[in-house]
Amino acid sequence: MFRSLSYGHGPSDGARAATSGRAPSGQDWGTAVLVWLAASSLLLAFESYLQNAHIETGNGLWGSVELRRWIADPSWATLDLGNAIYLPAYGVLCRALTRLGVFPDLLWRQMAVLDALFAALGLAGVYLFVAAWLRDRRVGLLAVVLYGGSGFYLLCSVEDEWDMPSQSFILLATLLACAWFARPSVLRIAVVAILFSISWLFEWRFLFPALPPMLLALFAAPGHLGQRIMRPASFLGFMSLPPLGLAAAYLLTGGATLKEASAFLIRLFWVGKGTGSGWGGFTVAKAPLALAGVAESFVGARNVVYGQWMTKPLVAFEIISGLMICLALLFVAIRYVWRNRANDAVIIAAVLLGGTLVAGTIFNFYAQPQDPQMLINVMIWTVPAWGLVAKAALGPPAPRTDGLTGIGQPRRRGWPRSLLIALVLAPAAYNISVMAQQRGRDAAYLGLVSRLGERFDPRRTVFLYQGFEYVFAWQFANWDGSWSAPSPRPPAPTSRPTFKMIDVSDIPIVHPEWSVDRQVGELKRQIDEALDGGYQVIAGPELRESDSLWVNSFLTVAPEALPRAMRQMIMANFLLTPVHDDALAASLHACEIEGEYAILTRRAQP
Repeated sequence: MFRSLSYGHGPSDGARAATSGRAPSGQDWGTAVLVWLAASSLLLAFESYLQNAHIETGNGLWGSVELRRWIADPSWATLDLGNAIYLPAYGVLCRALTRLGVFPDLLWRQMAVLDALFAALGLAGVYLFVAAWLRDRRVGLLAVVLYGGSGFYLLCSVEDEWDMPSQSFILLATLLACAWFARPSVLRIAVVAILFSISWLFEWRFLFPALPPMLLALFAAPGHLGQRIMRPASFLGFMSLPPLGLAAAYLLTGGATLKEASAFLIRLFWVGKGTGSGWGGFTVAKAPLALAGVAESFVGARNVVYGQWMTKPLVAFEIISGLMICLALLFVAIRYVWRNRANDAVIIAAVLLGGTLVAGTIFNFYAQPQDPQMLINVMIWTVPAWGLVAKAALGPPAPRTDGLTGIGQPRRRGWPRSLLIALVLAPAAYNISVMAQQRGRDAAYLGLVSRLGERFDPRRTVFLYQGFEYVFAWQFANWDGSWSAPSPRPPAPTSRPTFKMIDVSDIPIVHPEWSVDRQVGELKRQIDEALDGGYQVIAGPELRESDSLWVNSFLTVAPEALPRAMRQMIMANFLLTPVHDDALAASLHACEIEGEYAILTRRAQP
């Protein structure tokens, strides 16, 4: 299956041997199963140690709310087409975990467990690819550690992000394409296309970075013009089979008409997730964030905020170190491709992996270039690069001897090799240590949410948040929050203690086309409406952070003038009186500010 990079013709026997690979043996497949079991066990053990399923993002908490509602009432009408098969698949799997007694009341923990299993599946594929390509099982195992321990892959493996099942399928599809597309058969194209389709049906954004390189690689593979045209066309046809199956199921079981099912199918291919919102758009501020994201995908695994490298020396160290590793791996990969440029398989793999890197980088400039979920699939090119590094670190396999004594074999010094291995393992060790420093934060946030609920009656309180805090995701998930608040709100107190919030960042995200004045006016309207309804408006600590931190947090969704104008409006029209100081809140907040919550009241008008 993973006969890797084996279908080209190098200029010499030496070059051909360097790139020819071999088909995985039965022992390789057995080792791959062991890799999956070992990686699953280690990742689950690390999760258990961390007790923090939301290390750098709170997306899993939002997802757990949708998943809970889906499990309670599965419906075609509530299906999120941007993650079309995520809710059904994880709904079934989480129900199975509940029956097994695995975190039955904590969906987000169940999601993290499943992500670890999918991550381990991807790592088993990495082992098969590298071991078959470089003909060395030791190298395959070390490549698994190097890739699996890299910043964002490890991060997404031990938290409850939505993207790990997508990543595992796109990883397998890409590695198979690297192994097969120099000599693509109909069956090979079909397998890769279907795996790829499953990936983007889990997470729609995964469609864009990989599809153009897949089609280009099939066109570039050796063959006459008719083959070059038909292979990409057949890929698109096979890729459409899973969406067609979903549309057919919608037609047969969802009570839909043929016209509705057709519209459903079209929307699967073009969900438009993030387009037309504040999340999308090309801005100058995203350029340094893109570099920071690439660096953190190797070292640190932080979801950095603009300018954080200037205020936190440790983040600057991680970015510099990560970029140096990236450049070194790029050098290793480009050098290998250049030396084997006469080999069709190597060139096709370079088109696939390099094309995904380029297309993904352009796509991420439009979206959130520093976000782990936006980078994890773009960095698949590092798999063969890490494989080459692992081969260099381990050296050739020890030569066989005819006897037990090894007489006549040269004695090799072991300590330089051990030093080199320790050096290449250093990023993974560093990433583990960084994540370990955030141990126990799930319980800490649950405690904070409990204290906030005791201090501020949810039936009478509307919280004012910047929109990038973790705590409000926890409040939303634990206080039965609603995606769409009624306007106007019913007067306080409400009959049920639900979470109610004014999200400052949501205004430019939902209405990026509005002028600054209109967006500022909308924020004031929401605050006034809450106060007029008899609610107390409680501002989170972020509202009192420094001006630069406040503004920098918005730069990927709004121009600098907007957050500054919003804050000026709040300060000019309202008084902020501290009413609750939570020491733990200060340490939990990303900006590490004081943990004071303040009540908003109107200033007396002259």
